[in-house]
Amino acid sequence: MTTRRRAIVARTAGFVVAVAALVMAPLAAGAASATAGSVPLVVSNYASDGLLARLNDLFGVGANGKGLNFSTDAKVGELDRVFAWRADFLSGSTGDSAVHLTNQWTATITIADKPVGVATIWINPQGDVPDLADFTRGASLGASFAGLPADATLVHDTAKSAWFTVTGDALDPLVAGDSGVTSATTVSAYRQALVSAAAHPPVAPAENTQGTTNSVIVVVLAVLVVIAVLVLTGRRTRTREDLAEDAPAEAAEAAEAAEAAVPADAADAAEEAVPALPPVKPAPAAKAPPAVKGAPAAKPAVNVAPAAKPAVKPAVKGAPAAKTAAASRAARPASKAAGGASAKKPAAPKPPVAD
Repeated sequence: MTTRRRAIVARTAGFVVAVAALVMAPLAAGAASATAGSVPLVVSNYASDGLLARLNDLFGVGANGKGLNFSTDAKVGELDRVFAWRADFLSGSTGDSAVHLTNQWTATITIADKPVGVATIWINPQGDVPDLADFTRGASLGASFAGLPADATLVHDTAKSAWFTVTGDALDPLVAGDSGVTSATTVSAYRQALVSAAAHPPVAPAENTQGTTNSVIVVVLAVLVVIAVLVLTGRRTRTREDLAEDAPAEAAEAAEAAEAAVPADAADAAEEAVPALPPVKPAPAAKAPPAVKGAPAAKPAVNVAPAAKPAVKPAVKGAPAAKTAAASRAARPASKAAGGASAKKPAAPKPPVAD
């Protein structure tokens, strides 16, 4: 190869390297990770173009005026690979590694250079494409995830809702959650705490069921009272309805009994109230005084009174058998008067005086 050809090849190679460097520079910047772990190219591309639009759709300013404006001065911070505790570590094993990789990456979101929260990206297995997995809003949280050490490992303890950074055996809490770790400690100490907590789980306080029992008793009594009231009300209503239904029949029966009983009773009362009148005997004839010569015979001065008729009229055919008790009582005086008049004897005639 001549010197001229060698120079042409060298220039061409240099041009290709320069172009490749210009093309790969943005991708390399997007794929930069602040902590340990790799960042796939698709994830870095989504963080650079797509994440802010997704955040604006889900958490942007809505019709009510609430939300964050991710369309102006919003930026995505460096991506951090998320790790999780291994199962054998949680059980107390002291293996070579305490963590394993997950399908998640976090990035601090800032608006006007101020942190507003932390976004979590994942690769959706259904389409094998990156998407927004979660967004936790909070200025202090965003500040905690910004600027993590490059040699640190970001660990998410989902069971405790805690976030840590692990550097060697050192463990620093970012979000304490329910872990109980509020200051820097070691991975070994945290493992011992997890094992001890698993061996001696906290005893739940005895549930006080007295209030529930009392409530049940009150409810049962209330139901019984309501049932008793309904039963009594139903019985009273039924009794009133029965009385109302039976009243006309009882009144009719009483009327029929009265109509059947009154004539016989009145007849018996009339028969008992009006006694039979004794026969009136004629007065004995007065003896005439001895006749005086020359004088005419004297006639009796008093005529015999005829027998009085009874006060009670005989029953008319087709009429009621007897009158009422009042009529019987009215007949008594009349019969007595008639009896008295017939029983009175006539006065005896006086003998004539001789001339």
